[in-house]
Amino acid sequence: MALTIAFLCSSGSSANTQASYQPKPTSFKEFREYVSSNPGKILVVDLWATWCKPCRDRFPIIHRLQDRYKSQGIEFITLSFDDPRDPVAIALATQFLQEQQANYPHFIMKDPMALVFHFLELEALPAVVIYGQNRQRTLKVEATVPTDQLSERVSITLDKWLFAEKTPKQ
Repeated sequence: MALTIAFLCSSGSSANTQASYQPKPTSFKEFREYVSSNPGKILVVDLWATWCKPCRDRFPIIHRLQDRYKSQGIEFITLSFDDPRDPVAIALATQFLQEQQANYPHFIMKDPMALVFHFLELEALPAVVIYGQNRQRTLKVEATVPTDQLSERVSITLDKWLFAEKTPKQ
């Protein structure tokens, strides 16, 4: 709580700060359009919800990876499965993201979770999906992967893409 208050005091108006952390409601179609935009960049999507304890536990790992890779042009976003029609759910998601100081784009899914899970071929939260420069999915890490292996799995994939990017084409 003290961290949140200190952060709000040091970064200007709380309304502006909260707005930057508030997830933007999005449909699956809009999400796919976002994923398709900016080809040539690697995109890491953290799929989570505030009601999912493993999601909250894993979130700092993804946030540390974002800090590590942001200078290398890798984009990180979050996609929440909290209820976008529930002001309390939105407030909880916004508060959590603010406490994590997760200063990258955040979305909250408007479409039913079962539909999105079907199209993304997901079985459970938490999940991390990485899209390569061609915007094809290159890695999917779900809840079945132990938390202590999450960072390594994601890092190996990102490092592979970054190495390929730096390797001269023949």
